Amino acid sequence: MAAIPGDVDLTGSSLEGSEDLGHLAGKLRNGKETAFREFVERYQARIYGVALAILGTPEQADEIARKAFVDAHRAFSGITSDSSLFIRTHRITVDECYRIVADRWFRPTLFRSPAAKRRDLLNKLLAQLPREDRHVLLLREMEGYPAAEISQFTESNERAICKILFRTRQQLASGLRRESEKKRRLLRLAGLLVLLAASTVEARAVVAWPWQQSGPCEVTPEQPYLGFDLRFHDEYGMVVPARLFEHTAGLWHVRIRVKPEAGIAEAVTLSRVFSIPEYATGKLMLVDGFDLGPGRYRVDLRIGDARGWECSAHWGIQTQPQDGLPGQPLTLEPNQIVERIAGPFDDEPSVDRAVGQPLGIKILLNLSPASSFESVLNPLHTSVLMSIVRSIARQPGMGRFTLVAFNLRGQQIVYRQDNARNINFAALGKALRVSGSGTIPYRVLRDKQSETRFAEKLLREELGGGPHSADAIFIVGPKVTLDKKIPLDALKSAGAAPCPIFYLNYTPDPFDEPWRDTIGSALRAYKSSLAWNISFPRDMRAAMKELLSRMSERTAAP
Repeated sequence: MAAIPGDVDLTGSSLEGSEDLGHLAGKLRNGKETAFREFVERYQARIYGVALAILGTPEQADEIARKAFVDAHRAFSGITSDSSLFIRTHRITVDECYRIVADRWFRPTLFRSPAAKRRDLLNKLLAQLPREDRHVLLLREMEGYPAAEISQFTESNERAICKILFRTRQQLASGLRRESEKKRRLLRLAGLLVLLAASTVEARAVVAWPWQQSGPCEVTPEQPYLGFDLRFHDEYGMVVPARLFEHTAGLWHVRIRVKPEAGIAEAVTLSRVFSIPEYATGKLMLVDGFDLGPGRYRVDLRIGDARGWECSAHWGIQTQPQDGLPGQPLTLEPNQIVERIAGPFDDEPSVDRAVGQPLGIKILLNLSPASSFESVLNPLHTSVLMSIVRSIARQPGMGRFTLVAFNLRGQQIVYRQDNARNINFAALGKALRVSGSGTIPYRVLRDKQSETRFAEKLLREELGGGPHSADAIFIVGPKVTLDKKIPLDALKSAGAAPCPIFYLNYTPDPFDEPWRDTIGSALRAYKSSLAWNISFPRDMRAAMKELLSRMSERTAAP
């Protein structure tokens, strides 16, 4: 869709705070000619983004978005609140997209990419939901509206919306379990990204050997897998009848005891307490887990409430890399067990640093979406990038961190932290949420070289000659290619980098994007730079081994 004057909101955030829309519904009802254009200018990017996320093709998404605005305009006479304007258009867009999705099932396409197949499966499951339930779920998971706001949009009470969300998530989870019987690990229902999360798994560990369980619960241990944070993650699924907790305070207690089988290593006991929705019926499903280093382990799990234990399960696991790369760095020692990090922006426990002078590290974190058709970074890609940053922050030889998080397409510095002992992940997450990084002034959109100038200025200031306290600079980000390349002479004129530069370029599909991106091409101006394409955890392991070796050689040199 064509660019339009004004500030274009590309974030997909909620409608709150849009003071200039305070009288838009009234203007539409009064037949103001500029009202409809004002509405399209404000929300065309969001409606287009919804259609693109479902259909996956820019041409179809553009066509659907245009049609949705036209159809919504015909119904605007009955709109009484400003929030209903976007909700009506969003509903028309979703319904029209799933009409096209249903038609696709009768026209199979050969040689579809893995991403397209994942989207097809997710759309298939979503299409089986009732129309209103699907709309509520997408408003919550795709647009990020809380249940209270959705209840206002749909003229329902908040309790009814919570029931719909709980029911639809359970239905999706059941459908995913049916569709993924042949997969090696349980697919996790995390909003609308459950299928994509499975694609990040690589360098899996040895299969968990048979388990025993007792009681009415179903416990399914899955294969441990190596993550981009260079530690093994073990997960298990639990399905528990809700009737077991009819007379409790709504709390579900889970206790996991993990015992390494090697030597005299001590067992670690992890406890969980989960709140059970009072409207829950049937069976409850939960996926949980923990992190561990290489080794063989015995796991004992018990589920119950304050009255006692109702169910138990026992199994063994073995974790070891299977990629044939010996001696690669991992962030957990053999036979070590720790709590898992729940979210990408949860803070890290303290790390035991090496004795002596710790290395100073600068990290440039690009949080820009890879595609120009996307307004914000995919949450799955965000999670992978944060895992890569964690793998750097957990290295014992690194003890001082400067973090510069930026949005290349949004052309802004999102967050900066200078010379700290630990990275403040929580502050980074908060800054990313409130930065408004999806809003780009129209004057910037008109300047086709503004992105390139922003990237050039950033690299000159952060990489070029001058006072630097860093012993190494890491650049972490997805593969982002701008329309114009950064002139190498401009970067060289700023001076040589005083320390090594390591570019960890996350590339989910290396076959579709085998070439260098904008930053990768610009780094040719610096002789001390090295770049790696990171598509799987094994790539991260190999990159970390090489760059740590180069850093140790540099620090050992007189």
